[in-house]
Amino acid sequence: MMSIIPTTTSTTQNSAAVGEKELKQPVRNQYERLNTSEDDLGHGNQEEDPGCCTCLICCFGCLSLCGCRDWVCRKLVFFPPHCQYMVQVEIKEKGLSSVMKQHVMYIRDETGRFSDPHGGAHFKVYMVPTKRRQKICTIFIRNPDAKSTFLISHGNATDLGLLRNHLLELSMVLDVNVYAYDYTGYGLSTNSGRPTVRDCLADIEAAFQHLTNVIGIKEKDVILYGQSLGTGPTLHLARKHPAVRAVVLHSGIMSGLRVTEQQQQQQQ
Repeated sequence: MMSIIPTTTSTTQNSAAVGEKELKQPVRNQYERLNTSEDDLGHGNQEEDPGCCTCLICCFGCLSLCGCRDWVCRKLVFFPPHCQYMVQVEIKEKGLSSVMKQHVMYIRDETGRFSDPHGGAHFKVYMVPTKRRQKICTIFIRNPDAKSTFLISHGNATDLGLLRNHLLELSMVLDVNVYAYDYTGYGLSTNSGRPTVRDCLADIEAAFQHLTNVIGIKEKDVILYGQSLGTGPTLHLARKHPAVRAVVLHSGIMSGLRVTEQQQQQQQ
């Protein structure tokens, strides 16, 4: 039976074809950061503004009718960083008469240049198609002593480049395989820095199907790990696949309406 391991909870802004295609050439796409702006929302006491939650629901209803809700949610929820990595397929000599192709990931240093390459037989990079006709960049780090595999949904304002060294360390210290992916609009995934909620949910479904059906990891050996923004798609997948070994929620997100209700209760 699946077990759920919650950790700390933090408040954030509101929030198939399955196949694999290994990278055949250097990938150097860079995505622009979304131009976002934050509005300070002032909340009065209950006597001054008794209908705060009602007004918020009405606003989202109006946005839905005019087709702007997804645009507003995207601006408020997603903050994809400038792409922090690139991947190349490089040839490595293996003996005197054979060669081996390997995926090598370079990450951006403080000067903005790509450096610190990492690759090898244990490190694979894939471009995985989703049911929403996008392609997400995924990495698989294999540990020969692993009995479990972490499927990691990362938090906001980061990508696989920023997380690469942490994921390598996680695999080594815990003796686990690590499979991680970038959401649509993040890193080298498609859609040029324009993630959406629907794409986010489709992304983790495609990643899970690729991990189990193509790479061959058994569902009962998968541990779903979600941080902050990633806890949403993690729970979405956990509900559909209760046979996974465990679910880990790190700094789980809370809905905007629940945040408002909590603030009003504290003021009473």
